[in-house]
Amino acid sequence: MHAVRAQTEGAERFIMVDPAYERLGRFCVNFKDIIRLDPKKVSVKDKVMYLIDGYGADIVITVCPARQAQVEGIEMLGSKGRISLFGGLLKDD
Repeated sequence: MHAVRAQTEGAERFIMVDPAYERLGRFCVNFKDIIRLDPKKVSVKDKVMYLIDGYGADIVITVCPARQAQVEGIEMLGSKGRISLFGGLLKDD
């Protein structure tokens, strides 16, 4: 849903992360130029910062109730970046 909207609004590059890597692959066939990351195999923050030349992301959207994803999302933002914490957090986080 978020990727579809971003693409219609002119986003040029997507980096999508999902531990269900195969599911993500099935979704990504509908889009061009998507970089997929498996958080079980790579450091998401390090890889994203490498891919965007260390500048930080313009937009980060987390869609899972995982504290680590939200913290890393904030850490990946550029100086004028925005974040959407769509997934919320569990009560104890």
